[in-house]
Amino acid sequence: MEITIYSFLFFLIALIYSSAGFGGGSSYLALLSQFPYSHAFIRFTGLSCNTVVTSVGTFNFFKKGWIASKPLLGLLLASVPLCLWSSSWKLTNQTYFITLGCCLLLAGIAMLVQRQSQAEDSKKISNPWWLYIVCAGIGLLSGYTGIGGGVYLSPLLHLIRWGSAKHIAASCSAFILVNSLAGISMQYM
Repeated sequence: MEITIYSFLFFLIALIYSSAGFGGGSSYLALLSQFPYSHAFIRFTGLSCNTVVTSVGTFNFFKKGWIASKPLLGLLLASVPLCLWSSSWKLTNQTYFITLGCCLLLAGIAMLVQRQSQAEDSKKISNPWWLYIVCAGIGLLSGYTGIGGGVYLSPLLHLIRWGSAKHIAASCSAFILVNSLAGISMQYM
């Protein structure tokens, strides 16, 4: 019975987050942290669920031409190396769960301060220099916690009016997918 309830919750998380272009990693991790699973299992599961959910969204967004490929590539080049590095760190459960709690709190605050983008679809999307530094930090947190990073990146992109809401959602979906795949690749090396 308990497995059925949690399977339903995982499905519901995937359904809700995928409708906005996200993977749901923060919610999977919050749910999984309620059980006596190891941090390695929780991280791997969160990244795997992110990969499955965002691969469909990224494919659909790519077909519609909504992914801002060149600006996104720069953000990925800043985030993926640190995501790979932090994914390989050996952690204690206590360190992981304290960091995860702080990151989930930060993600909640980021979503509270998010505002709607008023950018036009035709606006040229460009990255300010400091966004690469922030994305490197997001990559570090992504690999360390098992959150794909979109929950941090999306509110920031909305705040700076980086692009239209659909371009931000599409690019964040691809960002989550690539960081999640990077994180999974280093889990057992």
